[in-house]
Amino acid sequence: MIIVNNILFLESPRLKDVTDKIFNWCVDILVKFAKLLGLTYNEINVYIFVIITPLIFLIMFFIIITQQIKIKSLNKQNKILK
Repeated sequence: MIIVNNILFLESPRLKDVTDKIFNWCVDILVKFAKLLGLTYNEINVYIFVIITPLIFLIMFFIIITQQIKIKSLNKQNKILK
């Protein structure tokens, strides 16, 4: 049991075990993928989490904004026609 800022956190050994297993599974996948591409684990980490993921986020953000603009425009046109 841990108390931080008057909030009680219960430690769960089972949850930690599950988290550790998932983490280790992900690391194993990254290591295998890195070997397949002829990269190191650190390089594949940088490519995925520093370059690719933020790039995907920015692309999705741009798509969402443009879609919202299109929807507003269509709604305005629809109101004019009614």
